[in-house]
Amino acid sequence: MCLGIKYQETDGKERTILFLEKLAALPIRRDKGHIQWMTWGKRPDEVDPGFFPLGWARDASINAGKWNQYSPEIVSIAGNAFAVKDALQRENWIDIPRGYAIEAVIATVNNHKRLYIVTDQIPENYGWVHDRWPKLVEINHRAPAEGLNLKISKG
Repeated sequence: MCLGIKYQETDGKERTILFLEKLAALPIRRDKGHIQWMTWGKRPDEVDPGFFPLGWARDASINAGKWNQYSPEIVSIAGNAFAVKDALQRENWIDIPRGYAIEAVIATVNNHKRLYIVTDQIPENYGWVHDRWPKLVEINHRAPAEGLNLKISKG
């Protein structure tokens, strides 16, 4: 499961955003390169009953219509890398290849919006990853990324 995102600001400064941070927000790619920041999911300690708990949405559940009540909008996250844990709960950072992005879905409840990372099956060569894998898509084509050689660094 994607636990964090690394994002490089236009000034070159790298930001690390982790889901468990109190006010975690992620950068979304918008038209003409514009970046919009949006709250990432629902924290475990939040009492707001309207949104799904946590910060992930299974691709299969979106496709099955389980998110339709939230007027889902598919977007991509502007990130350089994402964090996953292995079976021993060690954090590993995986670089996002140039031209690809993590897919996300915006859910709306009473004019309030939250962002959820779309997850998919773990690629065979990353079977050591614990739980789910963020869905990577080509930025311009929205096609799933298959067979990519991703760079991994231990965090």
